[in-house]
Amino acid sequence: MKKIKVTKKDLRNLHAIFEQIDNKVMNKDYIEFCFRNKKLTEVEKELLEAQFKKTEEEQAYLESEWTLLNKYGIKDKNGNLRFPVIVPSESEEEFNAEYAKLQKENEEIYNKLIEKNEEEATELAKEIEIELHTIDFEKVPDEIVGTAYNLLRECELIIVK
Repeated sequence: MKKIKVTKKDLRNLHAIFEQIDNKVMNKDYIEFCFRNKKLTEVEKELLEAQFKKTEEEQAYLESEWTLLNKYGIKDKNGNLRFPVIVPSESEEEFNAEYAKLQKENEEIYNKLIEKNEEEATELAKEIEIELHTIDFEKVPDEIVGTAYNLLRECELIIVK
């Protein structure tokens, strides 16, 4: 095990990595590594979720916002909204009017969400110390690449001998 300093955001991302276990392609050692670390990061993840959980009103507002984006945003060939969301210029004026109306009707909730998002960003930037299990580089499956691999390396959880 290794004691590391990590931001709460990175810890949340590590927890997400530990949750993504595919027994078909991952070896026993990596599965055990993820399982043990998932247990160790679970409490902090749950605390963060509880601290910034959206109220029913906030959730309803966000769903209304999403519906509006889905109505006006450009979609891919499968009908899914593209990200980042782009509203075509011919619909922009209508979208802006509806969005402004939605914000005005829900001004208190909108402002509360902005404040909550700022508080969450501040909280996620804070560092904490946590002791996690490490894994030898040779035991990391080839499927662990990109952001997941880089985060595990940055946190020194992958040991290269």
